[in-house]
Amino acid sequence: MFLIAKICVDPGDTLSKHSAVISKFGREISKNIPECKSLHKYLIETEKRRNLCDYHPEYQVLQKEADEVLTWLKEFITKIVTFRLAKGASSALYYLINNELEILSDKAFSMMNSRVKTTTHSKVMFYSKSS
Repeated sequence: MFLIAKICVDPGDTLSKHSAVISKFGREISKNIPECKSLHKYLIETEKRRNLCDYHPEYQVLQKEADEVLTWLKEFITKIVTFRLAKGASSALYYLINNELEILSDKAFSMMNSRVKTTTHSKVMFYSKSS
């Protein structure tokens, strides 16, 4: 989700922190498009969970939490495509976001359903990167 959010608000690749991308996403997209307010909340909550996994290795991700993030990812992708929020993106990029990332999220969902009871840092980072 963070990479997609970055494409939406920072096409020049000037922001280097997750927090900066999340903040700009909130200011530029969530405030201007009421249907996208939930996306900003998802970014904030996903960042909190990522930080827990990065800095507290004893933290165990529950299946319920992983499922919830994948649900958010699917909504995130759908709204980015629906509102054409990726600045300067070509039709080809929207096609990829709409089709390929949906396929990837389904694959990640299947993998998580079969592999995640509890998880380690490396598995959480895989999920984060697939979003």
